Amino acid sequence: MLEDLAPGMLTASFQTELFEKRRRLATDNVSVKYSPYTSYAGMEIPKTMTMPFEVDVNTIRLVDVDKISNRR
Repeated sequence: MLEDLAPGMLTASFQTELFEKRRRLATDNVSVKYSPYTSYAGMEIPKTMTMPFEVDVNTIRLVDVDKISNRR
């Protein structure tokens, strides 16, 4: 299964060519995003995070999002 091999979001690329009597008339390339999973886990890092990382000041949250980055 693809889910066992895919590390995350994928891009599928397709190339089509139209030939007529040994002559190529047209070529078309299309790329489509594909999500093999229904949700993804990650870390939400604050944009105002100071460096070096201070535990009392900064909070990193674990988040669960769907394939278009909406929180679940």
